[in-house]
Amino acid sequence: MTDEILVLCDHRGSLKKRKKEPEGGKQYRETNLKVKRSIKEATEKWIEDQCEDIENSLKHNNCNKAHKIVQELTDTKQASATKIESKRGEVYDRGKRNSGKIDQILL
Repeated sequence: MTDEILVLCDHRGSLKKRKKEPEGGKQYRETNLKVKRSIKEATEKWIEDQCEDIENSLKHNNCNKAHKIVQELTDTKQASATKIESKRGEVYDRGKRNSGKIDQILL
């Protein structure tokens, strides 16, 4: 997000308090549309920049950089649960020493 978008978001927040007034509601809607449009444009520009980086990397035979950019864009890692609650209500944390207990309980 650009600084301009952040300023618009702050302005929108101040207008939200006057949203129920006729003039305040109109200003809020206009500012909200500006924010949404600006975010969409910024996102499209960012995607185009990423595509240009990939294309330039491939033109200069830098496949590793192109692959790294594509990998970052398509990464779909999901966080794993670190805490498990037993039927008795005991909470076990996988990051702690009792991870062996978790394995025993799950088996």
